[in-house]
Amino acid sequence: GLPLGTNTDILDVVQYNHGRYHQCSSVLKNRGSGFSWGIINVYGPVQLDLKPDFLRELMEVIMSMEVPLIVGGDFNLVREAAEKSTGNVNDSLVQLFNHFIDDVSLREMHRQGGSFTWTNKQEIPIMAVLDRVFVSNDWEGRFPLATTRSLTRVGSNHNPLLVETESEVSIRSTIFRVEPAWFSQEG
Repeated sequence: GLPLGTNTDILDVVQYNHGRYHQCSSVLKNRGSGFSWGIINVYGPVQLDLKPDFLRELMEVIMSMEVPLIVGGDFNLVREAAEKSTGNVNDSLVQLFNHFIDDVSLREMHRQGGSFTWTNKQEIPIMAVLDRVFVSNDWEGRFPLATTRSLTRVGSNHNPLLVETESEVSIRSTIFRVEPAWFSQEG
């Protein structure tokens, strides 16, 4: 499983679902500000023939959530050959994954830490970036200082990812209006 913690002193879980390929999709609401946002914790299949179904299910979940969104976990997909130590990738799956990301309008958060997030733990290891975090534009706008760090792998073949949001930005509505004295509607 993929651990996901929620500080219930700060956040209320408004909605919770799960599916075949995502362990949870939740809508959380900040008790102080009232701001609601979604989080989806994914675990993509290893089997090549199931990856299109995984992305289809994930797209349906993302499109159904009408709140700012963060999506993270083990996608079991790479976005380019440089994300696998051997460089040996399935180009059609790389394209499918990248098209999916574009279609759902997500942006991958920059990850600090090691180059790879997974290893097969062999004597001559294969390493890859399988774990990642994506956000919607409105989520990123609310948490512009958020960071993702790859932590030290302990006991697992995956590096845990830690997302820190700092604090959310207050959205203030301001109206900017210019009515210059020299403006006239004559001639």
